[in-house]
Order: sequence, then C-alpha cells, then structure tokens
Amino acid sequence: MPISELLFNWEGIPKFATYESKWFTDSEAFNKTEAICPANLSNAMDTLLKKLAVESYNLVGCKDYARIDFRVKDNDPYLIDINPNPSINDGISFAVSANVAGLSYGDLIKTILSEAIHRYNLKISSNKKEGISQNGPHIALNSVKLEHVPILTKWFNDSDICKYMETSYTSESEYSEEKIIEDFIIANQGDINLIISEKESKKEIGFCSIYDINPSNQSAEISLLIGEREFQGKGYGKDATELMLYIAFNKIGLNRIFATATQRNNPSVRILEQTGFRKVGVMREYHFLNEEKLDEILFEMIRADYLKKYKKCNGN
Repeated sequence: MPISELLFNWEGIPKFATYESKWFTDSEAFNKTEAICPANLSNAMDTLLKKLAVESYNLVGCKDYARIDFRVKDNDPYLIDINPNPSINDGISFAVSANVAGLSYGDLIKTILSEAIHRYNLKISSNKKEGISQNGPHIALNSVKLEHVPILTKWFNDSDICKYMETSYTSESEYSEEKIIEDFIIANQGDINLIISEKESKKEIGFCSIYDINPSNQSAEISLLIGEREFQGKGYGKDATELMLYIAFNKIGLNRIFATATQRNNPSVRILEQTGFRKVGVMREYHFLNEEKLDEILFEMIRADYLKKYKKCNGN
C-alpha cells in the first residue's frame, strides 16, 4: 500500500506521534500534525522503505497486516516501530492508505477477515440456504452473515434500544463493524446468532441469539433485540422467542433454556412470561443504568415445560 507521511507543524516539541496527537482532536498536537498519503518521497526512498517494511514484517512473524513506522533523517531511514495489530478503524492511517490504493473500507475488512477464516479453517457460509433458519407465521430467523454487519452495527450503537443489554458499547465507545464481525461471526462458533426478518415486507427488524450452549448439561441462554422501532410492541419479540425455543428444544435437543430481563424492561419480562418461562430468582442491583442500580430477573424453561405448553406445535 502507499506510504503515509506525518508532518509535525510545531516548534520546540519533539516531532513524535504521541497518543495526544493521534486521538485528542481538540489538542494542539492533533491539530498541528498533518497526515499525507501518498507521502512525498523519491522513487528510490519509496522503494527502500517498502523493502525494509516487508523485511521487518517477516522478521518478527507478523501475519495478514501490520504498520511499520520509520523516521527519515538526512535521507537515511530509521526503524521506529513494528505494530502487528494497528487500528483498522475507518479514517485511520491504515484504512486511509488502503483507500488510496483503491481498496474500500469494506473490502479491507473482508480481506483481513478472509485471511483469518483461512488460517483457522473456519467454515462461514455466505449461502443463505445454509445454516440455522426457522420460519414462523409472521417472521423468519436466519443465520447472521457478513451482509448483516451494517444493520447490526446501527442497532447495537443505538443507546435507547440497547439500554438494557448486559454488554453495551453505547455509552462511551462505539460497537464497530470489526467488533460485530468478531463477536457474531468469528468468535463463539457454537452460538446461534440469528437475524429476524418480517415476512411480508422482508425487512430485517431485529437480532436474536441462542448462546453459551453447554452440550454437557444441555443448556443455553437466549436474548433478542427488535432494532427497528416501528416493529416494536407488535408481537414480533414473542414470535422470535417461540421460534428460538423450537430450535433449542427440537433441533438442538436442549433440556434447559435460561434468560434474564432487567426489572424495568417490561416488554422483555412480558414476553418471557407469555412464552412459558418461569421466574426463578433475582440478581439485586445487577444492571447499572444512568447511575441507577436495577435488579435483573432470572427466568428458565426446561424441556418438560416446553412440551407441555407447546404440545400442539410438536405434533403431540
């Protein structure tokens, strides 16, 4: 990729890319540090730096991508840093260099992802007909794929929609596309992460998951999120929960499903009660929301409960 150059437009301060100059947008160091890509270098220096970068990359055993930093003084290059895991956020130097080279941000992430998939021999299907799916009268559940990353990123960064989530990236940091890919596609291969689509409009309206699946005691936990506001409060969450239960008990053969809901999350509490879950306990002051400590209600359903409630759905 093309080389980027940092110009330090200040006097009396060491010309070095400090943390402040990289991330504090209101700082003097940030505003007086200028990035240029491609760098204004002679062909000979450009070739030399790229050669040294590749040699350094191979020497320390980097894989897939890295950033190599040099300082050039009096036409002599000095190696400063080999970063095997630089930031790949959109708009940061690594992504900017890729963009100048003609690689869009999406293509950059897919390239890095494909290398990881190949190395660890992961099997991630892009075929919509493969993977876990389940249809109901009004909605369909289908496995999360790369094409769903943008809409998942939108939902998980909505502070109002995600305020009752146990793990939220909506307060001080963002849930990036890379984090979505890592959490729902790369890591935790045993989890069943599903997109909820409304059948009539074919619109993607939410996300649900059967996770922490434990084959030894045949248990798992479920969660769901209706991300499109116009579809909230219309019964789609209940439908999605019933479809997850069908998958868990009939397709996977589990014996126990666990779920939680913050005490103030009335829609989730109501859904769990309506679908046959039993309240089994309370974790006091478990969930912090705007400095308020809220209790978390624990629910469970065992296979016998499910078969009794949904015997018609199971052909009995």
